Amino acid sequence: MIRRILTSVLVIAMLASGCFAKADELSANQNEITVAATTRIEGYFFTDLWSANTADHDVRTLLHGYSTVVIGKDGVYHLDDTAVAGMQTQTDSVGNKTFTFTVNPNLKYSDGSALTAGDYVFSVLLQASPELRALGAAVAMDQLEGYGAYAEGKTACFSGVRLIDDRRFSLTVSAAYLPYFYELMYVNVIPYPMAVLAPGFDVRDDGQGAYLAYTGQVADGEEPPSLGAVLKETILGDGDGYLYFPRVTSGPYRLTGFDRESGEASFERNEYYLGNFEGEIPRIEAIRFVNVQNGNVRDRLASGEVDIVNKLTDGEVIDACAAGGLSGLSSVRYPRAGYGFLAFACEDAVTGSQNVRHAVALLTDADAYVKDFLGSHGQRVYANYGLGQWMFEVGQSEIAGLPAYDFDPDGAVALLEKDGFTLNEAGEPYDGQGVRYKREADGSLTKLQLNWAALKENTGCEKLMKYTVSNLRQAGFEVNVDEMDFAQMLDVYYRRTERSHNLFYLASNFTMVYDPYYSVSNDEAHQGIQNTTGIDDAQLMDLAKRMRSTVAGDTQTYIARWAQFQRRYAQVLPTYPLYSNVYCDVYSSRIANYHPERYNSWAVAILYAYLR
Repeated sequence: MIRRILTSVLVIAMLASGCFAKADELSANQNEITVAATTRIEGYFFTDLWSANTADHDVRTLLHGYSTVVIGKDGVYHLDDTAVAGMQTQTDSVGNKTFTFTVNPNLKYSDGSALTAGDYVFSVLLQASPELRALGAAVAMDQLEGYGAYAEGKTACFSGVRLIDDRRFSLTVSAAYLPYFYELMYVNVIPYPMAVLAPGFDVRDDGQGAYLAYTGQVADGEEPPSLGAVLKETILGDGDGYLYFPRVTSGPYRLTGFDRESGEASFERNEYYLGNFEGEIPRIEAIRFVNVQNGNVRDRLASGEVDIVNKLTDGEVIDACAAGGLSGLSSVRYPRAGYGFLAFACEDAVTGSQNVRHAVALLTDADAYVKDFLGSHGQRVYANYGLGQWMFEVGQSEIAGLPAYDFDPDGAVALLEKDGFTLNEAGEPYDGQGVRYKREADGSLTKLQLNWAALKENTGCEKLMKYTVSNLRQAGFEVNVDEMDFAQMLDVYYRRTERSHNLFYLASNFTMVYDPYYSVSNDEAHQGIQNTTGIDDAQLMDLAKRMRSTVAGDTQTYIARWAQFQRRYAQVLPTYPLYSNVYCDVYSSRIANYHPERYNSWAVAILYAYLR
């Protein structure tokens, strides 16, 4: 995929035969490990255009490789030398900047088919297409010249995307989107197999820009199939398309199985993979990726059922597993580049009010919650940042004094009254009993109602409710708690379905590219997976734009603008930040050279690991 900038499965495939089976039906491999995470796989294994679930992100990291740009252990962006032989840049008279890539020869997909420059160009054309948006994808490639006309279907050619030959292609970034602090990430592309996703189509370039043309055979008297119809079948299918079952991929592992019911996925080493940017090829032949509940982490580690438990958060579980009480295990801790928070639906009549959001924060005993949930393994944060982000490490002094919203029921009530919630159900003055209402301009009454989409069997959510729900009700809120599984909650949160809930408890990790512009954009095209909260604040959006427009390498200016954004975020409060924590991975001592603290994902770290 070409990287969108965000701030922050399935039944299984026996690839050789094309059949699917449950994960427990696969034969065991002696050179196999089982990785467990408390975040359940949702099942979007193609791109993050449909979901930003961190477990799915790890799966995609295993499956898709050869991106043009990578992030090294030092956090610096550079070319992936395994995929790209070179890159040249040229800036025209109006400031548009063209990046021309030469793709290395001998790249192959997991089925042995050739991977060429055409697959990189196809990836961009596909993900910018109106046909993909029609399938529910959240597309944002407006930095490329000609994107608007192409994405809206006004032209078949994408003028800023050029196919030169089988090994060379170029992307032109519009001057309107430069400078950009993470400039190289504008042209970060992961290739996808055109022959699988758009059979019968090919990339063409007649000098005006690349486009997709149907070159397959058509029976006499019949029209060629439309791209939209083909993509609907190959990507979605009947729940078994490439979005969920990417059978041909380019990364270090290939998908061999997924069981939606159990949330377990299985992978085998991709024999055609030439290595990551450092030439690393997997030495572990097979991986199972499973979901685990906090309550049984210790038992599954002790029994040897799992070899790695990734990103433990719960303080009690970390202490129980990593304090030396279990033999044959090692552990590693690292600060999280993410945070836990209460998210509001800011398009809602109630939680759309900044005063109401502040009141919810003041009615949450965050100090007590963080101590109960994390123990000594985390701390409160007060805006849109995490302890493991480089900008926090460098610029934390710049955000000193952010509002903490410490527990203050009286202050919360004052805000609710200021917002007009001074009446009862009958429209008479509120006397401290029942639920508060306010009168609208048309004479109707609005109830002070929170509909909380709560994750089932989630320790963090269960503990948080002890420090919120009764306080909210005492202040005059009606609080309706609707428990649901993770996939159902994300459908509501991302607005893939009608959103009747206005409060969510979540934890999220930021990408290495911290560019929150799309997550606070009021553009309709960015609502949902990108702007999850529905916030519409012109000043916040402008600050995000100023931050992203910093010249690459000007860290001092970027940090200053980052701090300005954080201060406004803490004021507007589209989410109420609760904590950032220190992750803990506990793993079997038979696994050597496993260092998740050096990388942004266990799925990257595992390439360097091996079994003793």
